[in-house]
Amino acid sequence: MKKSIFVFGVTAGMLLTACSQEVKEKPKKNQKVVETVVQKQDAKSKEYAKMLEKVESITFGDVIENSYEESIDFALEKEDIEQLKAIQDSIVLEPGEIYTRASYKLTFYDKKGNKLDSWKIGWLGEAETEANGRIGEKGEVSKWVKNLEEKYKVDDMELYSRTPGKNYLQRLEEVDESVLDEITENNFIEAISYKVQKEEIEHLLNIREEITVGKEKHEIDEYYYKMEMYTDEGAGVYIWIVDFDGKMYTGEGYELSGEALMEWKEEIEEKSGLAEKEERENRQKDERTERNIHVI
Repeated sequence: MKKSIFVFGVTAGMLLTACSQEVKEKPKKNQKVVETVVQKQDAKSKEYAKMLEKVESITFGDVIENSYEESIDFALEKEDIEQLKAIQDSIVLEPGEIYTRASYKLTFYDKKGNKLDSWKIGWLGEAETEANGRIGEKGEVSKWVKNLEEKYKVDDMELYSRTPGKNYLQRLEEVDESVLDEITENNFIEAISYKVQKEEIEHLLNIREEITVGKEKHEIDEYYYKMEMYTDEGAGVYIWIVDFDGKMYTGEGYELSGEALMEWKEEIEEKSGLAEKEERENRQKDERTERNIHVI
């Protein structure tokens, strides 16, 4: 037994020595890889900043045209463009998308009217380019964006509260994840939470054309549960809510209807356990009522 322990100890020691040597060597290789990536990213950022020198006009508009009845579309002033060019060297490109819900987009054009790029702008002033990833947070872009919003009196909540247009549901194409959360009276009541499956999200996308979005805004005081939808980077796309009458609304209070949507909703309620829980609670409520009647 002692011999086997000794052998194991020697073997372990050899492994540790080998591993320590390997660990000592690896950072050199990884460091080169990191340095190469950073150099490429820096070069790409500089090239992008140079492209911004060609910008002659910038328009402010919706992320998707006709997503709202009252569209937004106006051009920024010359001084806004000059202010952007003054900070262009601080721009650092990063891979990926922004992490918050996109509120609007800024589109860039050269003096001939050719489109150079467009940025999706998130809640916190983050910017995502069309094909070059997002703008890093270390630059001055977020501050420039926030100054624009203050100057032109842009309010995120007002933008989202507009009446949905014919392309309102187009952003379902961006949804990668959705979570259903039951709303309870207090934290002591166990609430159901359910992650909507990929195939269920795909089915929702397939029935998009059959969904009707109402034009009248409703004030929803209480609701049964909510469904939050996100991109693969975790940026919010939609919030949908369901009231105690089973009606579904956008987070801003516009009703969502359609036979296919209601069937999809019922299927989600079934799979999440909400339907079973509701049935059980209704049965318990009926039993309590019946006991009270007998007592009387």
